[in-house]
Amino acid sequence: MNTSAQAEWADTLGQICESAAAMLQAGPSFNDFRNDMVPLALHMAAVLGLPFDGQITPAHQAMTTHLAVELWNVTPRLGLDLALPTPIKLHTSQSCPCGSGKTYGKCCGAIRSMPLNIPPEWLGASVLHLLPQTSFKKLPLHALPIGAVLQAAQDDAAQGESRRALALLEQLFVDLDKLAGEDPEAEGAADLLLTLYAELNHATRRERFLERLLGCSHKALRSAALQIQSAMLCDMGEYEAAQAAFLEAQHLTPNAPSLAQLEIITLVAQGRQTEAQARAEFWGQRLARDKQHDYAELIHFLESMAHAPDETMLQMEADSAEGPIPQLWDVILSWPDPATQLHYGAGLLPTPELAKLEKRWAKNSPMNPKADGLTWFEDLVKHPILGQSLQVLADLSQVISTMLPGSPGALQALHRTLARYGANLRQALLAAGHIHPPLAWDHPPSRAVLVLAFEEALLLRRQDPQQAEAVLRWLLTEADPSDQLEVREPLIHLLLDQGQPAEALVLVGPCAEDNGALLFGHVLSYFANGQTEVAAQVLQQAARSFPRLWKLLEADSVSKPRSSDSEETELAREYRREYRPLWKRLGALDWARTVLPAKVGAKAKG
Repeated sequence: MNTSAQAEWADTLGQICESAAAMLQAGPSFNDFRNDMVPLALHMAAVLGLPFDGQITPAHQAMTTHLAVELWNVTPRLGLDLALPTPIKLHTSQSCPCGSGKTYGKCCGAIRSMPLNIPPEWLGASVLHLLPQTSFKKLPLHALPIGAVLQAAQDDAAQGESRRALALLEQLFVDLDKLAGEDPEAEGAADLLLTLYAELNHATRRERFLERLLGCSHKALRSAALQIQSAMLCDMGEYEAAQAAFLEAQHLTPNAPSLAQLEIITLVAQGRQTEAQARAEFWGQRLARDKQHDYAELIHFLESMAHAPDETMLQMEADSAEGPIPQLWDVILSWPDPATQLHYGAGLLPTPELAKLEKRWAKNSPMNPKADGLTWFEDLVKHPILGQSLQVLADLSQVISTMLPGSPGALQALHRTLARYGANLRQALLAAGHIHPPLAWDHPPSRAVLVLAFEEALLLRRQDPQQAEAVLRWLLTEADPSDQLEVREPLIHLLLDQGQPAEALVLVGPCAEDNGALLFGHVLSYFANGQTEVAAQVLQQAARSFPRLWKLLEADSVSKPRSSDSEETELAREYRREYRPLWKRLGALDWARTVLPAKVGAKAKG
């Protein structure tokens, strides 16, 4: 069959399932049901190439009888609490249900007909389509194959009935212990329900359902929940916790193909590119050996992810949604290369054309609370040279920071893509002699250069630590020697992470009273250089001055962020998220616990 014929055949089977499901709920006898199926059987025969010229042939009769038997036996009945009826078995000696007067063996039974093998899930879904949403809470859905409920929910969601689909799936998962065995369809149903919660902005219900899955005995469901949790933690930068969730999921379902995609995304997010490439090759070889499934598309994704991660994640987001992330990605890709034509002159003064557009941007910018809707985005699409505006790039960086994440890693990939474009613009401005360090903080274009360079370094420090180090050193030694941006803190930690403790110690110096991250960086620098006595003194001072930071850094786990969290708690969370793995890897966390004995391993609130 060609594509068009396959589509027609699928539509025909769908019509047959829907019609048969409706007929059978009325409780007809088999013979009556069989006779009512004649028009549908004739239509099916025509689709298969057996035309009807007004005369019902024995072949048509046989096809109708066999079709009726198959549908009768696999269609759930509402009157039987969605169970299947006693199956019909036609014997050769009984009267043929077609009404010919002959025995079945000498009539329809004598003509062979290929069984359609209609998936039982289709019939179960067709029965569910007949019911109003208000009846779902009374349905014994566990009598149906999970695939039937999933199919019905997928159909509803595809037709824009997301709330109906959500209500159906919620009823399926009312009692997780009643789910049959380790049905692999359960994972798909749970994933769809979580997707619908997100689509309909039911964050609390989504979180509660995820917690229920994490505590259930169904291995596949628990593994699926752990994988989702791992992806969420990875997006939050909680890589240590994300890795723990991944390993637990891998222990439960070691052969699940979904683990391959999650592992590569997690490794890439942590900047472990070489390891990601090796694991992608491992998974590719492993999946290729499975001759029962076609994993060619997944293998291609893994290879692309390992070698061009940001482009792959953004393309995956674009293929699955039409939200702001792929739209803004398309805009960035449309911007001209700054190296070919610059729209700035001496003193970082924009050309008249860019200056005019910047004036309009200031009025419509998403950072302007009085701006009008999405005019700013329309301007970006219409005027690609806005991508060369330092202020526009700075504003867009803030916009991306507030956007809702899409596919795992997509938002970070978009932010890094913007940062790379900003880096190209900075290099072009330097090459043209338009940037003369040091840069004045009170000069808006210069300040934008500093901020964009700093954000670039922070965004790329995992994927490209050498580039991040070079940018941070340029800022500290040339562009911003007064350290208005407090560059020393991330540079010290980056040097320690790259195995350069002596270089990090050189940067240790006076510390602002409100910079707890820098003070704890000093502790780590002294410790990594073997100066443990000095490190202990500074640690005690740091813990006294910033008790919240130490408490969250030391705790094995922390509670989830809350909207009521103080700024101190948010900064402490950020430090823990970024640097706790480094403290553990250097052995500094265990040492610090001996210096400041506390409730080791406790869970910190807030």
